[in-house]
Amino acid sequence: WARTILILTAMKYVCRITLMMVLFVFGTAFFGSSKLYAGSKTPYKVLLKVLEENHFNTSEATLEMIVPDSTLQEIMPELRETFRLKQDVSFPKNANISEVLTTLMQAKYAEKSNEKEDFLKIQYSLHCDDFAQYLKKYPKSKFVSEAESKLKCTQQHEAFLKAKKNGSTYAYEVYARNYGSDMNSECKYEGYDVISQTDKEQLQAIEAWLSLLKSEETTDGGRDCSFYSGYLDTYGSFSVFANEAENKLNLCFDQNAWQQAMEQGTIEAYQSYVDKYPEGSHSRYAKNKIKDWTTWKTAREKNSYQGYLEYYKNFPQGDSIVLAQKELIPNEASAVDLGLPSGTRWAPCNVGAVSPEEYGDYYAWGEIKEKSNYTWGSYQYFEDKNGNGKPWTDGKADIGEITIENNISGTKYDVAHVKWGGDWKLPTKEQCQELVDKCKWTWWTTQNLQEGYKVTGPNGNSIFLPAAGYRYDAEEVARAGFRGGYWSSSRDEAMSHNSYLLRFKEYDAYELNPVLHDVFANSLRYGRTVRPVTNVKSKQQTSEPAKQMPSFPIEKNITENTPVINISGHNAVDLGLPSGTKWADRNIGASSPIEYGDYYAWGETKTKRSYNGKTYKHFEDKNKNGEYDYGEEINIGSDISGTDYDVAHVKWGGEWKMPTKEQWKELIDHCTWTFTAQTGRKGYKVTGPNGHVIFLPAAGLKAEFGGADREIGSEGEYWSSTQGPYLLNFSDSKVACCQRHETFGLSIRPVTEE
Repeated sequence: WARTILILTAMKYVCRITLMMVLFVFGTAFFGSSKLYAGSKTPYKVLLKVLEENHFNTSEATLEMIVPDSTLQEIMPELRETFRLKQDVSFPKNANISEVLTTLMQAKYAEKSNEKEDFLKIQYSLHCDDFAQYLKKYPKSKFVSEAESKLKCTQQHEAFLKAKKNGSTYAYEVYARNYGSDMNSECKYEGYDVISQTDKEQLQAIEAWLSLLKSEETTDGGRDCSFYSGYLDTYGSFSVFANEAENKLNLCFDQNAWQQAMEQGTIEAYQSYVDKYPEGSHSRYAKNKIKDWTTWKTAREKNSYQGYLEYYKNFPQGDSIVLAQKELIPNEASAVDLGLPSGTRWAPCNVGAVSPEEYGDYYAWGEIKEKSNYTWGSYQYFEDKNGNGKPWTDGKADIGEITIENNISGTKYDVAHVKWGGDWKLPTKEQCQELVDKCKWTWWTTQNLQEGYKVTGPNGNSIFLPAAGYRYDAEEVARAGFRGGYWSSSRDEAMSHNSYLLRFKEYDAYELNPVLHDVFANSLRYGRTVRPVTNVKSKQQTSEPAKQMPSFPIEKNITENTPVINISGHNAVDLGLPSGTKWADRNIGASSPIEYGDYYAWGETKTKRSYNGKTYKHFEDKNKNGEYDYGEEINIGSDISGTDYDVAHVKWGGEWKMPTKEQWKELIDHCTWTFTAQTGRKGYKVTGPNGHVIFLPAAGLKAEFGGADREIGSEGEYWSSTQGPYLLNFSDSKVACCQRHETFGLSIRPVTEE
C-alpha cells in the first residue's frame, strides 16, 4: 500500500507539470513569447475554460505562467470581456494577476448562481416588466428562451387587461388585431391559464367580428345581411360588438331598401323608403328627390313661368334644371312693348338670366360662349398680323386684324339669336339710342337689393336693366351694382376694334356733368351682358302663355298687411312694443312710407337751403362771431320732446312727438331689422314683436360739406329728442344710436303713445 500511494502521488505532480508545460508551449507557439499581449482573445478563452473545469480553483503559479504580471494593464479590458461580467468588479490596490483573476473568478461564479436564482423568483410572475428586466440583466443566461416566451405571454395578458379596463369596442379591436384570440401554450402556469375561459370567449367573439368585417360581401340583390344576423345569433349575448353588429344589420336592411327604391326610380318608391326609414341614412336625399320631382311635375302641369322659376330657384342642381332653363327662355310673346316709334320690343331679361334682375352671362362681341379670360389673346376674331398683341398701332386701327362683320344682327355671331332663336337679336346702335332718347331712366333698387335702371317707355311700360358690370382680362365681374354695359350689333367702323354698347352708371353727385346713360363705343374683347330685342307683335301671347315672363322684378309691398291707426290725421303702427309706443308709418314731409321726406337741424322746425353753423339758431354765441362753433352751449333744454322745438309735435300736433333716445333703443332691441328695398328705395324693414312692419328709408342727411346731400340711398339718420343730440344711424351692415352735429339736416320719424 505504501508503494501504491507513492506512485499515485508522483503521477499527480507529473500531470500538473505536464499541464503547465503544455500551456506554456501553447502560448509560446501562438505568440512567440511567454507574454500575452492585449488584443489576443484566444488565450483568455482557454484560461476561462481551464478555470471552469477546475471550478475556478487553479494555483497562482499556473495563472502566472499563462498570464504574466507584466501584462496586467494591457489585458484588463479583454479579461472583462472574456469573463462577460454584468457588473463592475473592484480589485485590491496594486493587485497582481493572480489576485485579479481570483476576483474575476469569484464574480463569475456568483453571477452563474444568481441567473438561476433570479429566474426562479419570477418564473410565475404575471408582469412583463419582470422578464424584460431579467433579459436585460442576463442576456446570455441559459433561461433566456423561457424568459422570452414568458415575456410575450405576460405582454399579451397585460394588453388584454388594459383593453378590458377600457371597455370600448375600439380597445378590444386593437387588442384582437395585435394578438388574436388564442394564448400561446407557454402561458399556462402550473396547470392554469393566465387568461380566463370567459375572457377567451370574448376574444373569440372579437376575432370573429374582425373576420366578419374583412369578409363583408354583396350579392346581386344588394348587401348580404346574414353576416350580421349570424354573428348576433352566435355572439350577441356577450360580445362587446353586439351593438355595432345590430347597427350594421339595420344599416344593411336600410341600404337594400334604398337600392330597391333607386332601381324603381319613382316618387312612390322614394316615399315608401322614407315611410319605412324616416331617419335612414338616405332619407334626407330621398326627401329632396321627392320634393324635386314633385315641384317639377307641378311646374309641367301648370306650364307657367312662375312654376318653372320656382323650380329653378329651389333646385339649382335638380334633375330637371336644364329643362327648366330652357322653359324660362322668353319667346317673342314675352317681349315688352315700351311704345317706341320703331316698334322695337325689348326682352324682359338678359341672355343667361331667368328673371329681370339677374345679370345673366357675359360675352365678348361676336362670341357665343362665356370664357375665363377676356383678352385680345383670347378674342376669337383677332389676327395679330403686326405681332404687337393688339389691333391698333399708334392709336390707329390695324386694317384687317378684326375678322368679323360690322353688323352681326341675326347672324351666327349674334349670341341673342343663337341662344334664344326665333326673331330675337342683338339691338342695333340705333335701337339703343332710341331707348336712351325716348324713355325715362330711374336708378332703382329691387327688394333683393339688385341695383340698376328702371327704363319706362312712352306708353308707361317698363323694363329693368341690372347694373351687371363687365369682365376683362382674367378678372371677375367689375363694377357690378354701379355700372352696366349691353352690347349692340354694330361695330365702330372708324375704330374697328370697338363696338357700340348701351352703357349707364349710378348718379354721382361729385362728378361734374355726369352722363348717366348713353351709347358708346368700347373694346370688342370685354365680356358684357346682352339684352335681346324683337319686332314681333304680341299675337303669340295667347298661344304660348308659359313663356310669359314679367317685365320687371316682382316686388311685394312690405307694409301692405300691416294695419294702421289714424291719430290726428296721420297713420300710426302698433308694433307690439313693451312701452306701448306707436310709430308713424312715414317721415315728416313724406307722402308715402318710401319717401325720404324733409330734413331738419336738431330743434328747428323749418327746412332750409343750407345746414351749417351760420344758419343754426339755437346756441349761445359766446365767441360773438354770429356762427355756431362746436362745443358752444345749446340753450333749448336736454329733451325737446313735446316742446316748441319738437318738429313732429309742431307739424303734426296732437300727441305726436320726436322719439327719445330710449324709444329708438327699444325699437332696435325688440324688433327684427332687415335691409331691403321698397319701390326702388333702400332702407330697413322693421318688424315688431306682433309681426307688424314699418319701413325706414335710407334718406341720408343734408350738410354743407361740398354743398351736396350725403349718404342718400346708403344710410339713414333720424333725430331723437334727447340732447347730445342722439340719433338713429343705420347702413346695410349696422343699426345703432350715436351722436351727430346739431346743425346737420336729418329725417324725423314721429311717435305717439295714444
